[in-house]
Amino acid sequence: MNPKLGFSYRRNGYLAYASYAVGNKEPNRDDYERNASDPLPKREQLHNIEAGVSKNKSNYSWNANLFYMRYKDQLVLTGRINDVGDAVRVNVPNSFRLGLELQGTYRLNDWLDAEANLTWSRNRILNFTDAVPSYDAAFDLIGQDSTLYKNTPMSFSPEWVSSSTINFKPTQRNTISLISKSVSKQFMDNTGNEQRVLNGYFIQDLRWIYTIKSKQITKADFIFQINNIW
Repeated sequence: MNPKLGFSYRRNGYLAYASYAVGNKEPNRDDYERNASDPLPKREQLHNIEAGVSKNKSNYSWNANLFYMRYKDQLVLTGRINDVGDAVRVNVPNSFRLGLELQGTYRLNDWLDAEANLTWSRNRILNFTDAVPSYDAAFDLIGQDSTLYKNTPMSFSPEWVSSSTINFKPTQRNTISLISKSVSKQFMDNTGNEQRVLNGYFIQDLRWIYTIKSKQITKADFIFQINNIW
């Protein structure tokens, strides 16, 4: 059972909405296969609350969305790998994601427009027991060292993510786009250890689209893109 209840309200060009949903999800097949030597993974349960407001006009639009996602037994990456190198996910008893999403588009004229989005989220595990295997000199498993962590950052979950696209259309058939993306640092496990961090990054891509339209061809796009131009 995955019920959802919500409402929306429109007035003077604005749309306001709110919703509450409960979601249950079984582990993937990979979760069972990769945890063959560990306790079998359990299903996840999510309680999700969202509320937001948006506005759409002929030359611009924007949206702001707040969300709170409370999990029971969420399956998260731990930074561990199994004996064949696959990433392992385990259940954590209590965790949450709290955040704000902002989106916007603006059309200056027929040949120039832009769009952007920004997401901030606080991703925390309220309690987590980290089990680190111990080996002897012959690399035989002799046990596991367990450490309890509380209110730690969730692995591979950056707090800030943003992107933007600027589209320049010199002719009806040509579109040149500058695509930017920024991601803040991410922890590689759930311990909050600053020595196990993937640094944040900023990249830009350049894309050119050439469009063909004719009686025989409704539309055909030829796309040329250079990733990470800097």
